[in-house]
Amino acid sequence: MRRFRYLAAPLFGCFFAIFSAAGQAPEMSIVKGPLSGWHDSLRYVDALNRLSILEYNQNIDSTFLLTRQARDIADRLQYQKGIADAINNLGVVYFVRSDHQLAFRYFNEAYNRYVALRDSSNIVQTMMNIGLVYRVMGRTDKAIDKLRDALAFGAPLRQDSIMALVYSNYAATAFGQIGGDSAMWYLDKSREIALRYNDQGLLAGLGETVANVYAARGQTDTALALFAQAIDQALTGHFYLTAMTSLIDMGDLLMARDPDRAIDCYKRALEIMDRKKYFAFCQVIVSRLIGFYKERHDGASELYYSRLQLAFQGEQDSLNKASGVDYIDYALKDQQVRSLETKAVYQQRLLLSVGIAGLLFLAILVIIWHNLGRAQHFNRQMQTTLRALEGSQADNTRMIRIVAHDLRNPIGGITSIADMLLDEDRMAEDRRMLELIKIAGTDCLELVQDLLRVNDPSQPLTKEAVDLDEMLRNCIALLRNKATAKQQFIHLDSSPLVISANPEKLWRVLSNLISNAIKFSPSLTTISVALRGTQGHALITVTDVGIGIPKDMQQRLFDMFTDARRRGTAGEESFGLGLAISKQIVEAHGGRIWFDSEPGVGTTFLVELPAGPESER
Repeated sequence: MRRFRYLAAPLFGCFFAIFSAAGQAPEMSIVKGPLSGWHDSLRYVDALNRLSILEYNQNIDSTFLLTRQARDIADRLQYQKGIADAINNLGVVYFVRSDHQLAFRYFNEAYNRYVALRDSSNIVQTMMNIGLVYRVMGRTDKAIDKLRDALAFGAPLRQDSIMALVYSNYAATAFGQIGGDSAMWYLDKSREIALRYNDQGLLAGLGETVANVYAARGQTDTALALFAQAIDQALTGHFYLTAMTSLIDMGDLLMARDPDRAIDCYKRALEIMDRKKYFAFCQVIVSRLIGFYKERHDGASELYYSRLQLAFQGEQDSLNKASGVDYIDYALKDQQVRSLETKAVYQQRLLLSVGIAGLLFLAILVIIWHNLGRAQHFNRQMQTTLRALEGSQADNTRMIRIVAHDLRNPIGGITSIADMLLDEDRMAEDRRMLELIKIAGTDCLELVQDLLRVNDPSQPLTKEAVDLDEMLRNCIALLRNKATAKQQFIHLDSSPLVISANPEKLWRVLSNLISNAIKFSPSLTTISVALRGTQGHALITVTDVGIGIPKDMQQRLFDMFTDARRRGTAGEESFGLGLAISKQIVEAHGGRIWFDSEPGVGTTFLVELPAGPESER
């Protein structure tokens, strides 16, 4: 099976496209032009930093040397923005050279400096960069968390070019959690911004990302065509890193069906690596060629590429000696200098830190002691609940009653207590555990409610006068926190309209429809709820601009325990009961429920209820 890690290949296209605009060569000429007149000035530092990152597609050694020069001048001038930019560029250098520990160090330092400068765009950029380092280090969960932080922090910058990169890298990294539909939604948003800025580098990288998405879905022919298009676009725009990584991915995809074409892709990638001196990728490419010829028992070719690998390594060593570039030595000396600069400050603050640490230690002990008592109480409640469940397995009806009377209150109590504890000042790990308890408790309560509704469909339908406008406003008020957590907005357009209905059951329908809109809509979108009175009926609509409902799921959407369910855009669970229950309730009121959906565009659910004399029946 083709490993999903290749979906991360756009790291080199999308990640470094942040430093390109409409093309590198013209901008290089613009930046280089006035350099001679800007010596030892802030503008000179900015130009060096910009030029250094434009050079990475041509020669990473030049990027390093220009960045080092920019940082030296910025240090001398105490130009904090120039220092932060240079440190961020050093992260890029070490990232391209696959030294991920040093890349992480420099990106993290740049992030802290941008926070001090309140530079929102670059804060988002470095948060994303750190997430991408986590990704290539195999720590996918941390990478997704960091990229989600970048999405949330960058919400006010939604039209900024940096958000195109955050969208595309989040789609590539979180694909396994959010699914193909959501991933394509984020990629489409990224493409819109890239087209607005005519960012050819980003568009080439997006082509590679989309190709990998189709490959992961098993749509090989489409993926191969998109890879070929991305390679041509990258070579035309001189984005050689993107072209090289796309060729490697295309070769990996072709290996199972057409090994000869795959080898041709690897050889083309090797040619780019040799021509542009991207020796950090030598092992990645040559190892594939060696493995192929070894399986073919072609000893001569295997030996040739083994020797070629040694030759490339020797050439890299020679270039380093000739240029005076020693990446590890620079990083070590840089670390020594920074350590000496901070040593005096640490000594002055040592006594104060020890005192604060002692107080914190005592506070932590008190919190731990306090939490142990609560944990024991929680355990006793959970044990009581489990014993009740174990004794109810023989009789399904009795089990549902026990779930109703013995589970809802304890779980609700746990959720409420966790919510109260979250209002207090706690350590990050404690807050994480409490948030998990709260989320798990809320999900359990929703599942219990759904099971009760399915197993008790014959409850008498008692009606009373219900103001739908007031009910919608109350329902939205209770769900607004859930929408706010996903950076979403809920808009209500209604006016007072009274009908005869069962308020509790109708509340379930409205809450379920709005919750679904929140669940299946990405961040930074608006959910529209409307109420209209038309010819003796009340028409309620809930509209989102989310991922939509695939055509093959639409026929089964209202089935009980349907398999037409999937995770929300932030990985939320779906049990497949809510819409079936909603349909039962609406039809019991003499109404009807239906929907209109376009995959990738959005969904509208419509509920029509009697508002005239027939509603009194």
